[in-house]
Amino acid sequence: MSGSRVADVTPPRRIHRPATVNASVMFDRITFQPHVLGGRACIRGMRIPVSVIVGAIAHGASTAEVLRDHPDLEEQDVRQALEYAAWLTTEEVHSAE
Repeated sequence: MSGSRVADVTPPRRIHRPATVNASVMFDRITFQPHVLGGRACIRGMRIPVSVIVGAIAHGASTAEVLRDHPDLEEQDVRQALEYAAWLTTEEVHSAE
């Protein structure tokens, strides 16, 4: 394969998350309990993981559709799940070079 390029797959050296934010204060509807879904991020201690909400929205569901499919949720739960997911993407990844 002449002319083909190989992607750089060097693993990141370290990952940082901003330490100045207290997530439990900022995301009061997001809970982590070892006995509920193994400690995954859930909404208000219910067995509804944040990943299910974010995944549904990412695949084209509207907030109304998510609320219809999960009647125990409130609009603020959906909003905060998205805000939490966005916050997680603030990590800084540095190359090993």
